This record gives sequence, C-alpha cells and structure tokens, in this order.
Amino acid sequence: MKSAPLKQIPTHIITGFLGSGKTTVMNSLLAQKPKDERWALLINEFGQIGIDSALIADQGDDVQIRELAGGCFCCALGPSLTITLAMLLRRAKPDRLLIEPSGFGHAAGLIEALQNEAFKDVLEIRSILCLLDPAVLEDTRTLQHPTFLEQLHVADAIVLNRCDLSSEALCEEAMSLSEQMFPPKQAVFRIERGHLPLTALDLEAQPENCHPNTSSAHSQQSSAQAIAAALDALEGYIPQPSLFRPLKQEATPQPQQPLAKHAQTTEVFSYGWIFHADDHFDYECLQDCLAQLNAVYRVKAAINLGASWISYNRVRDQIEVEPLPWRRDSRIECLSEQALDAQALEKALLACLKKASIEEKDAEPLVSH
Repeated sequence: MKSAPLKQIPTHIITGFLGSGKTTVMNSLLAQKPKDERWALLINEFGQIGIDSALIADQGDDVQIRELAGGCFCCALGPSLTITLAMLLRRAKPDRLLIEPSGFGHAAGLIEALQNEAFKDVLEIRSILCLLDPAVLEDTRTLQHPTFLEQLHVADAIVLNRCDLSSEALCEEAMSLSEQMFPPKQAVFRIERGHLPLTALDLEAQPENCHPNTSSAHSQQSSAQAIAAALDALEGYIPQPSLFRPLKQEATPQPQQPLAKHAQTTEVFSYGWIFHADDHFDYECLQDCLAQLNAVYRVKAAINLGASWISYNRVRDQIEVEPLPWRRDSRIECLSEQALDAQALEKALLACLKKASIEEKDAEPLVSH
C-alpha cells in the first residue's frame, strides 16, 4: 500500500556568511526538537571534505542528516541537490526540514531550486533566517562581499549571533542597521552562543523585534502531483553516476598519508585533508601551524588528539575549540582568498602528528616544531 504523498513540509533555511555560527545554531535547535517529531537536515559545505555533519550532535533515528560537499547548492551541486533532497525526504518523511547552505551559498538560487516543479508543493518555506555576527561590522572585506549582502537581503529575519563575543556598542549598531533594512525584516533576534528559540523558526518573535510584512514572499500553490511523481520514481531507485556522485568507492587515507582534496573558484581557494583515525595530533603544534595561515576566510577541523577529539573553528582572529565525539577520521579544511602552498601546508600538518602514533606504524620520523 502506497504511503500518503508528502505535502507542505515546514522548511527553514539557516543561512549566514562564514563563521556566523550556523552549525552551533543547528545544534541548539536540535536540542529543542519535540520528541514526537521527525526532522531532516540538509547541509552544504563549500569545501571538498565534509566537516559540518560531524559537528552536529547525534539525535538518533528521529533526525536524518545528509551532507553535500564540494560547492554551492545551486551552482556546482544543482543536479545532486534535487536527487539528494528527494531521497532524504523519501527516507525521513520529516515533520520539519532544516537546510544549512554553505557560508558562500547563494540563498536566492537555493530558494528558486526549492520552488521548482519537483518541490514546490511538498515544501512550505516557513522562514529564511540569516545569521549575522556583529563583529563583521569591523571587517570591511566581508561587508563588501556580494554573497554576504545577498544573504541579508533575501532573509525574512536576521539573527544576531555570537553577541557574547562582541562589544555592546557593536551589537546595538548591528541591531539598529538590521531593523532599518528595507524592505523591513519580519523579525530581528539577538542571541548568544547560538541559543536560538525554536519558535524563531516560525518567526514568532518578541513584539519589539518584529517587523510585520504583509507581502507573502513564499506563498505556495497546492497541487501534489509533481512531487508525488518525483518521489514515487525514486522508490528503490539507485542514481546513475551521470546524475549523481560517482558510485566508485571513495579512497581512504592511510596512516601518515592523508587524502588531499583541493579546489578553487574565482573567489575562493579550498584546501582539505582527511587523516587516518590512527593519526593523533599534538594540539599545541597544530594550533601554531594553523595560526600562521594568513588571508584565510575560515579554518575548520575535526581532530583526533589521541585521548580525545575536538572541533576547531577559526574565523578571522576568533578561534573556538569544543569537545567532539569519536569519528572515523580527522579532517582539516581551509578556505582562503588567495592560493596557498598546499604541499608545504600538508608537510607542516604531518609534522604535528604525535611521535607515538608515528612509531606505532613504523613510519619515518618527522621533524617536529
């Protein structure tokens, strides 16, 4: 017997430029998920290796997560987005869908993709929230970036995040500028450490922060035929390589032999490495190595220290380190505005491996810092 067609799934886009705290906000929302609801998360990473999904807290079977790495949803990953999202919806049958685009993601293109014939009747775009770190007001480079400006203007509401890390003057200035945007936003939230109330997803803002907007920017027509046909066609379907990712087995790293995945666009250079789980890093050495990188938009990593795992996130001069559950491998990714010497950086990263883990694998001794 066929299951009922999926219709009008509340969908929320959590956008924001690099380092605005999207993954932290996602974890906060997941912690508030009602026990009787099933959620689906679709995460986009600009870099070639996926890190963000590893930083999402495990929520069991009630939360299904899919990650697309290697470019922007609507640009480099257009066909993959359609198939991956359809398969995620079919498997999860969610009560709510959360989408986290890359920090370089074009929100307008994503919205257009979600309103095409395949999804327009199944997804109800309830809110587009743009996270804004008040610290960017002191970063001219970010303020002038076209993607940053697009994300702000497309959003229904602005979330001032990381306010605990900025001065009160900066937070007030960011609030004032956000409230003065035209067309006005439906709401402006001010939060700390990513703690966004669940009600914000449906834009139930506090009265003093609300900006009513009578235009229905995301109204949906009601006919489920197109999406029902699309999802029915995916029942038991195995995507072909020409339509999806190549189905060949992905290479795995060996001890002291990381997999390198690098790419570039006209704006950004991406450098990523995947290390074997037996590679244990010396944190102080690694911290010094990463601190020497200049002209980088962001450095993000999931690192095995031997006795524990950590997440490392650097945006501008701000560094956040948090404990992380066990993972299959360590991952390090740098997004830079200019070309880096990838071979020299890889050599420096290898030099940060703990001597004990190297000796266990009978590797050649490496010069440490």
